[in-house]
Amino acid sequence: VETAEEFGLGVALVDRNIQTTIQRFWKRMTFVEKLKLVWGLLAGMVGLAGEDPEEIDVVVLTDGDVVSAMMAEFRRFSPGGAEALIDERDAYIAHHLHRLREEGYDVLAVVGAGHREGIEAYLDAPETLPAFDSLVGTTKGRRFSPFKVLGYLFTLGFLAFFVLLALGSVDDAFLVKLFAAWFLVNGTVS
Repeated sequence: VETAEEFGLGVALVDRNIQTTIQRFWKRMTFVEKLKLVWGLLAGMVGLAGEDPEEIDVVVLTDGDVVSAMMAEFRRFSPGGAEALIDERDAYIAHHLHRLREEGYDVLAVVGAGHREGIEAYLDAPETLPAFDSLVGTTKGRRFSPFKVLGYLFTLGFLAFFVLLALGSVDDAFLVKLFAAWFLVNGTVS
């Protein structure tokens, strides 16, 4: 951005909104993939606590072979997640770059190493780009989820439990303490 300003050039932000990308990513992952991801993040936070971030060699991380290996591993771990985080964003960015090119702009695109190959392929063959409308907005999740039903039933069960206690001859102070304990446990876990 600073270099563009220095030379009086325009800047176009062509990536998809991160919230949309994360929503689509999360909806594409299976329940098991989500558990593995959360577990991996927790394990990574614990494992990296003692490491010096300056020891990470960025040149090695952006090497084509290393990037390809990371992308392949991510696709193996979560094909749907990889589609939302990598493939869709490649197409989204390529759509914008292609439009700018058609409007007569010379474009220098700065993209992550994992996106270069996909974007270049789309720009070399724009007819392969998926419809732009399929890349925006959030994807519809499954209408029926047994985990959501279980969660609703669990909540409904606790609500019925408290109603039955209130209708019975339970002391109000005990009921308030019980509700406070339930609230604290659920709030802490949440």
